[in-house]
Amino acid sequence: MNREPLNLSPLNLKPPLERRPLHQQIASLLREEIVSNCKEGQKLESESALAKRFSVSFLTIREALRTLAQDGLVVRRHGSGTYVADRSAQRHVAVLIDFDVSDPRTSYSYLAEIQQARHFFESRGFKAKLYVGRRQLGVDQKVDGLTCQEFLKEAQDGRLAGVMAVATPFDARWVDLLRSNRIPVVGDGEEYPVRVRWDCLKLVRDGVACLAKRNCRRVAVMGWKGWGGPLRNDGMTWIDVVKTALQEQGLPFYEGWIRSDTHPNLNGAGWEEFREIWRAGDEKPDGLLACDDILFADAAMAIMDLGIKVPSQLVVATHANKGAGTFYPFPVIRLEQDPEAYAVKMCEMLLALMKNEELSEKQVYLPFQRLIELDAQALTACAAGTQALGH
Repeated sequence: MNREPLNLSPLNLKPPLERRPLHQQIASLLREEIVSNCKEGQKLESESALAKRFSVSFLTIREALRTLAQDGLVVRRHGSGTYVADRSAQRHVAVLIDFDVSDPRTSYSYLAEIQQARHFFESRGFKAKLYVGRRQLGVDQKVDGLTCQEFLKEAQDGRLAGVMAVATPFDARWVDLLRSNRIPVVGDGEEYPVRVRWDCLKLVRDGVACLAKRNCRRVAVMGWKGWGGPLRNDGMTWIDVVKTALQEQGLPFYEGWIRSDTHPNLNGAGWEEFREIWRAGDEKPDGLLACDDILFADAAMAIMDLGIKVPSQLVVATHANKGAGTFYPFPVIRLEQDPEAYAVKMCEMLLALMKNEELSEKQVYLPFQRLIELDAQALTACAAGTQALGH
């Protein structure tokens, strides 16, 4: 182990107008130097050398070093000096979601994914910690940077062994911070270099094909065009995918029956969008594909409010999450995804990166797991139950 004193490069203090105590400013500068340039076990400069470099008193330096010791970044040995701590035992896997999960409209998928991620790593002997931000789903899409400051601090302190980012907008600033500290990250957004995504192209194609198989000739589609821009490496956007899926089945693309401008997590989004579809013209759609379960929950209420009979007037296919236990007020075709399987794939990729293993694929698109259609008997039973409710 290297015991030679470390001669840290000189750094100027931040402007004098900064309101933090002087010892905290020095601790921040030393923290940055240690994380960026030091190895575990390396000895820092003496207190007298640090005091001279920063032009402050011994007491101020001791307070700064005491702060770093409390954070677990250094170890102070009486009569010997201050050493960079071995942080390997302190590191943990970060499961990051920068949205406020206390929002009642938070997708079951996100909750299942972060729960599964913690279980995955803890069952393999890793410490895992959940970091939650304050961003509001569907509202703060343009918030500058991360809202979870605790995550940023612990990333800067070198406490993280790896990061699994769920529903967290990509930002080069914090991703570069991770990269500079050699912390691997796997995300679920299109901008992440290493990522896992649902194959939304296949969802739309399978959903439209299923409705066409049920003799639907006028298919409406609800979704969210802002899902990360292009859905695949071929550059196809959500609208491109919808047009292609309809064309493959010989069905018309009628702009009045396509809705994708409102984020699914905004209250009433599905309600308003379906009513717009139904009132777009004299001719009504005979099939509906909802590409988001939260969006469909609102749309289902609008369908019932308008007195539309399902499936005789309108055949409905919707995205669904396995294990969510969603109640459907009428018979639907479910295109089901498994959020736990999705999380496991992200975790496996992150674990490989943490072990410095090469990934065979850095961009993975998972297909939806299964398509569930109710049989004739079940359809009849559901229809009877719906009629009993007066719809």
